Amino acid sequence: VGVHELQMQNRKFEGWFQSFGTQLSESQAQVTDLQRTMQGQQADVAKLRGEVSSAVSSLKSDMNTRLDDQLQRIEALLSKKSRHTPDKFASPPALLSPCVPTLFGLAPGLATFHCVGALPVITANIYGYPGPTFPDARERTDLLFEVLTREIVLGRTGVRAIVGDYNHHPDVLHQISIWRMHGWQEVQVIASERWGHAPQPTSKGAAFRDHIFVSPEAAALLNAVEVRDIFAEHSTVIASLSLDGVFQAQTWPLPSEIPWAHIDIAAWQASAPASGANSSDATTWLKQFASGFEASLDRHGKSLPSARMPHRCHGRASRTKPMYTRVVTPPSASREGEEVISHSLLSLEVKRWFQQLRRLQQSPRQRDSRMVLPNGGSIGKSSSKARLTPFRVAFEAWSTRQRHSVLRERYAHDSNLLFRDLRDDKPEQVQLDSDLDTRGTSEWRLDGQPVFLASPDHCVATISPPKRIPVDAELEQDLPSEHWNRVINFAAVHLPTGPDGFALADLRNMPDSLAVELLSFLSSIEAGVQVWPEQWLLGFVCGLKKPNGALGADGYRPIVLLSIVYRCWSGLRARQLLKHFKDVMPATALGFLPGRETTDFWWQLEAIVELSCQGGLELCGFSTDIVKAFNALPREPIWRIAAQIGFPSSVLVPWRDFLGRLQRRFLIRQCVSEPLRSHAGFPEGCALSTTAMNIACLVFHRYLEVFGRSISPHSYVDNWACTAPSVGQLAHGLNLCSCVMDLLDLTPDDGKTYVWAVQPDSRKQLKALGLPLCTHARELGGVLSFGRATRNLALVERCQNTKDLFARLRRSPATLKQKLSVLPLKFWARALHGISICPLAEAQVHSLRCSATKALRINPAGSSSTLRLSVHSNLDADPGFFQLWATIRDLRRMCSKHDSVLSLWTSFVRGFRGELQHGPFSKLLSVLNRIGWQIAHPPQVVDQHGLELNLLQVPDLTLRRLLEQAWLDQTATEHRHRKTMHDLFGIDRALLRHSERGLPPLQLARLNALRSGAFLFDDAHSKFDLSITGMCVQCGVADTPEHRVCWCPRFQQARTGVEWVCRLWPDLPSCTTHHLLAPSSPHVPLIRKCLQATPDLSGNFASSTCCAGFQHLFTDGSCIYPEVPELALASWGVMHAGTGQIIGCGP
Repeated sequence: VGVHELQMQNRKFEGWFQSFGTQLSESQAQVTDLQRTMQGQQADVAKLRGEVSSAVSSLKSDMNTRLDDQLQRIEALLSKKSRHTPDKFASPPALLSPCVPTLFGLAPGLATFHCVGALPVITANIYGYPGPTFPDARERTDLLFEVLTREIVLGRTGVRAIVGDYNHHPDVLHQISIWRMHGWQEVQVIASERWGHAPQPTSKGAAFRDHIFVSPEAAALLNAVEVRDIFAEHSTVIASLSLDGVFQAQTWPLPSEIPWAHIDIAAWQASAPASGANSSDATTWLKQFASGFEASLDRHGKSLPSARMPHRCHGRASRTKPMYTRVVTPPSASREGEEVISHSLLSLEVKRWFQQLRRLQQSPRQRDSRMVLPNGGSIGKSSSKARLTPFRVAFEAWSTRQRHSVLRERYAHDSNLLFRDLRDDKPEQVQLDSDLDTRGTSEWRLDGQPVFLASPDHCVATISPPKRIPVDAELEQDLPSEHWNRVINFAAVHLPTGPDGFALADLRNMPDSLAVELLSFLSSIEAGVQVWPEQWLLGFVCGLKKPNGALGADGYRPIVLLSIVYRCWSGLRARQLLKHFKDVMPATALGFLPGRETTDFWWQLEAIVELSCQGGLELCGFSTDIVKAFNALPREPIWRIAAQIGFPSSVLVPWRDFLGRLQRRFLIRQCVSEPLRSHAGFPEGCALSTTAMNIACLVFHRYLEVFGRSISPHSYVDNWACTAPSVGQLAHGLNLCSCVMDLLDLTPDDGKTYVWAVQPDSRKQLKALGLPLCTHARELGGVLSFGRATRNLALVERCQNTKDLFARLRRSPATLKQKLSVLPLKFWARALHGISICPLAEAQVHSLRCSATKALRINPAGSSSTLRLSVHSNLDADPGFFQLWATIRDLRRMCSKHDSVLSLWTSFVRGFRGELQHGPFSKLLSVLNRIGWQIAHPPQVVDQHGLELNLLQVPDLTLRRLLEQAWLDQTATEHRHRKTMHDLFGIDRALLRHSERGLPPLQLARLNALRSGAFLFDDAHSKFDLSITGMCVQCGVADTPEHRVCWCPRFQQARTGVEWVCRLWPDLPSCTTHHLLAPSSPHVPLIRKCLQATPDLSGNFASSTCCAGFQHLFTDGSCIYPEVPELALASWGVMHAGTGQIIGCGP
């Protein structure tokens, strides 16, 4: 097999070079042909002149002929002598009355309803307000279009179009922006994108005023757009729709969510209901189970009518086929004396109520009866026309409220899919991989046979009753209810409901008796006794938009929405398998594995590049992406490899059966397509698909390890890359990667495939090979530079793109505390993602800082943005400190996960000659130098006071406290040039935090404004505001902080109890008297130095006397000032309880 594989690789490699040579030959031939063509152009130009002259004459004649023909058509239309064309509509168009009484009273408009076969089509013809006639024409037109937005754009589905003379450009109308957000497009724009037709002006040949906006459903049917000049001033826009093969839409109605707030859940769970499902057929069993689940709730609706669930909440697992949408046609015209409906854009419920009202008006025998209104009221049928008028008004108001509530619910449920995070242990074997989870109860099976597990002792367990165990036997743990509850409780709250109608809340609130039935059913599927029911064998394909700007299939990620029960089961089993995969996969395979992340990829890669640039070493690499990886993976090879590496059959067999029978329907605007099956690919939406992708990555890594030993492969899901020490070996790696993709029938994405090299000579060789060469790239969120130059444009653009976010933050009604807390979570996490390897100018960081304080409105005159964010209780609110903490945190995490990182860091420090580069180690030097820290010898660093500490072994809380103090000291140094802060030698962190305790938000905001240097008194304000004299209005002297606090008689009462401040005012630092900032104590570094010199006595034992049996030791400790870490001193001691002697003690 190895020799055959090498032969195939050589053929592919030779073919690649042969194709490269062919391309060069073709390029040379093209150059020769171009030269010949240019020589023959002179004769062609003379010939072209003659042809143009004849074409102009012909065009004039043709235009005159067409104009005469158009005039004849217009005359025929005006005289009603045009030829009759067959009616394409299955039913006559129904004219719709005005949507609201004032709509067409303001401007002309008409909406029509048609049925093309069974396909409903809604069109609206509208005329916007012209500008010269109405000064507020744009506002009036927007108000007019608002009705169309509510009734047609948002309130209807299907093929819809809004046509007419808008009298305004679409970009200036707010309502049209809402249409575009919901997928509506102008037909000329569609024609420009699809067929390259340039949009043509429609008003006097200069302006765009006449438009046809179509819904997404209509845009999909559009096959032609043309603009004709029929009338004098306005061109006619014609849009053609192809309705061949278009049928009535299918829907998949789902039951409403159960109103759990109105259910007595405790009483329902205590009743221990049973579903009564006893069918041997899986589909029937699930239907019976769902029916019993819903029926058991009927007696526990504490605030529902008759204590029963609404009918709309029933129907889980009852549907296996879609239903066709019902076309709501307008009712027949009202006769004289009957109520006339205000408009015909009705829902089915409103139409039925209106028809019932007219029946009551027509029937004289029903005069004495009463009709119940939807809101619970009633009217008498003996009422006269005058009595019915209030009902009509109330009825229309109720209909409007119903429509608005439906729209609000639609917005509330329009959310993106969330990631699932399920926790559980992997199935244990007789040779246990980890400690047993002995909580609750579990059922154990050995090769499918129930067994009892006794005497679990670390890594060995005993099977009872004793039996002979085959070498390849597997011990499996069934799904206990405790694990199942933990899985569904850790799932995301707003997981969407699947096609079977079960919601996550249903599983969370389900009583144990029903949960045990459901888990037993799943266990029977794993054991091969049952099969998957049809209700779970359907998935809705939802297109999740990618942020790549593509409009075709490449711009969407096809997420398959499956049943919530199957998703929980697959997530649980995938979690177990991925935990096993972590021990099988190499360290450079990162996708979906616990404890691995994208940072591992770009951080280590940039570290290697940085060292290669520093030492002048040659390093090359390539990166590629797989086109629709999950949908292209072959199933049979993946399953064979899964079985070979030890996937349990209790998971593999049900998984194969599920994918083999799974049907997928595209879900677009609540309508579903015909079912589709597939024999390849793994759906994105099934958690087990992540294990399939990991198997493909395992093949990639093992293949390159065997056939390219000097090549280092890297992978993260469908992102594959490798590095090599030379161009030749990189070309070999490219060939091997191509062979792996051929083996798995995968296709690389040419637009995302590139090569790179650190040294200039290697770049020239790669460029000569015709490969796409990159000097920098964004990979998995990291900004990479493949050379000495700094390439941080992508990071700078992310920082600049936060303007819209800051504007929204400024408009938000949230409190200042909430806004400050969201800065590191939303703003800095987005703008500074990957900052630990990428250099960024301090001016850019300060720009972010100023933008934040401006958006928060905390930048009064004299205030420093750096001080304002640095004195906040969470220093992550400052982007500079966020950068510092992120850089050190990533370094510590990488060193703890990868042993090679510390050696790379040491090599960089040894070879450092003062030149900073693009990379994590240069970034570390930069941020540490910013706070006055230095690197002694990795991992030892020296802080601003000359004290040495181990950057990797210091606890997180201690390191965070030290970094905060260093940041505050550096911030104080940067502001010492201010007159009132000339004696600010550091900022005491402990006093800063202590003085904030117990202050209400308003006082805390005022305190922090004073600390940031804001001007509070008139003496300071008068320097830039000439309308202020700067004098105290009562004393006639300068209104300074000292005068206001110590001498002004207006505040004599405020000084009561704090007279000592006035006495000590001359001796206090200026930064304290003017800004309440306490300088750092000069004695704290000396105390830390003495404590650091304290010997470690944990290995010194004062007594070694022992007694018989177990040695019982008593430990204790004490601490003074535990609430102030800077002053806390602790001691410890260990005493032998049997002998009463001290074993050891120390500070």
